[in-house]
Amino acid sequence: EEFDNAVSRIVEEVRPMVVNIKVSAMLKNNLGEEVLSEGLGSGVIFTSDGYIITNNHVAGAAEDIVVTLYDGKEYPAELIAGDPNTDIAVIKIEAEEMLEAASFISIDDVKVGEFV
Repeated sequence: EEFDNAVSRIVEEVRPMVVNIKVSAMLKNNLGEEVLSEGLGSGVIFTSDGYIITNNHVAGAAEDIVVTLYDGKEYPAELIAGDPNTDIAVIKIEAEEMLEAASFISIDDVKVGEFV
């Protein structure tokens, strides 16, 4: 029960920093025909002015990106950069308000076996 409560507190704390990402792109199928492909992914708000980190396999080939915040607000996003080798991408939204960005710690401060 103590563990469940700890996890619940963490989820509540980080919830405003996690976003849903909906993408669409025109891709070629096995027959070489272009078809509309849609997908979903997630990301984390990196800066309060709208930079978001996600996976390159989510946003790298997207032509249309829509980000949904935890409160349901939706914003169009622009792909800033993506790297297929590390599967990391950065997208940007222009939100009406300052966003709550995630904070990060150094892995040097984490001990083996600790939850991160």
